[in-house]
Amino acid sequence: MAYSRHGPDWSSDSEDSIADDGDYQNFKSKMKQTLSRPIQRKLTEEDQKWQNISEFFTAVSMGDISAAKQLLAKENINLNSDLRDGWAALMLSCSYGNPEMTQLLIDHGADVNTHRELMTVLMMACNCPEYTAPFEKSFKVIKLLVDNGANVKQINRKRMDALMYAACNGNLLAVEYLLPKSAKQAVDNQKWSALTWAVSNNQPAVVKYLISQDFDLHLRDIRGDTPLDIARSHGLEDVLSLFPKKEVDIVEEILLGASLDFEDHFRGLKKGEQPQFFEDVCKILISVKCEHLIPLFKEKNVTLGQFLCMDDGELKRLGVKLPFQRNRILTGLHRFHKTPFHPKSLHVCVKNRVFSNVDVATEILSAIKQIIAMEASIKYVIKHWEKEDLSKEERDKIHEYIGLIKMKIKGLKTVTSKLTERTKEWDALVSPADLITKDSIRSHFPWKKFGFCFGVCALGLAFKFKNRLILINS
Repeated sequence: MAYSRHGPDWSSDSEDSIADDGDYQNFKSKMKQTLSRPIQRKLTEEDQKWQNISEFFTAVSMGDISAAKQLLAKENINLNSDLRDGWAALMLSCSYGNPEMTQLLIDHGADVNTHRELMTVLMMACNCPEYTAPFEKSFKVIKLLVDNGANVKQINRKRMDALMYAACNGNLLAVEYLLPKSAKQAVDNQKWSALTWAVSNNQPAVVKYLISQDFDLHLRDIRGDTPLDIARSHGLEDVLSLFPKKEVDIVEEILLGASLDFEDHFRGLKKGEQPQFFEDVCKILISVKCEHLIPLFKEKNVTLGQFLCMDDGELKRLGVKLPFQRNRILTGLHRFHKTPFHPKSLHVCVKNRVFSNVDVATEILSAIKQIIAMEASIKYVIKHWEKEDLSKEERDKIHEYIGLIKMKIKGLKTVTSKLTERTKEWDALVSPADLITKDSIRSHFPWKKFGFCFGVCALGLAFKFKNRLILINS
């Protein structure tokens, strides 16, 4: 027998070789019929029940009223039981904002106070977004639930009630309806009221209504933020425009007043007072999200030098009561002092460069601010390093560094005092002009000196011209 190099020839057993076999063809047709025919299995009573519940779950989810009615007539479904994943039928209809389905379920005994992990069906209806169902439809669901005994003041694990969900969702119809039935001053776990929730989710219509209902505008949450602070920090201009102007402008007015000119910064210099630089205090408070404390620091006249070296006890005595606020400020100050000073932070007087009065004033102002910051850094280190567990070597080294810095500061103070005396002398040399007249011009302008100089120049030119003539003639 001959074999192919690729193996034996099995063509004799191929389908083509038995294509004419009648028994084989009958077997193939029977197999196709068996596979195409669905498997008929007799359902048990329990299986049939769960199938009906599954179909009912789908009908409620899809809002199919007729299918839901048929299944309710056909099967005794417990509407308050868990249909799937902890969801009862009424929860589904309220979440989808379907008033017709809700009415059907209530008529068949659904509990209007049922909940899913303390999230009630009324909260679900209030939380139904407008893209799922128009607010008019979800409002009908809310009214149906309340009319049938739903507890409006019920709270969930976050201590939120139905009014807060409606305000957060922007459903003004629901807010207007639920407010008289709710606890107006109720707050959740983070001390947010219905107004705070409306502000945080940028719901201008609801915010306007709640402000008109005298909600507390100064209510601070656990972070110390008011509804106005939240609107300002998120840049919600539409919401900000709804607050009373005096409430919005109080921080802006302080910030505007903190921007002083050169003379205002040094107005207290004769009394031995340092410039306050309160504008920089405001910037640091804003950077650590404590801008609502700006009025407090303004009231206490806190200067930049005082602020930069504050500790926890000083902040507490100042009136910063909440620990997280003090932690934010202290963290910001720690980062400030941790960053080393760069030589480029001070202005440099370039040789042969012309400086205007404005340039000089700017450089002096910047230099004084840097000196105040450096002095505050030393005070900050002295206050805090004593609390650290350091060895004697480390403490001696710190003392040595502090001594060197103090010597340099003393030297700078000596130079500054000399410069101050010199500027006073320069100021005394200049007599201010009270009134300019012809006589004053004649008396003050050195006409005689000018004439003498002009005469000397003329003689010099004549002498040069004479010498040139002599050279030419020779």
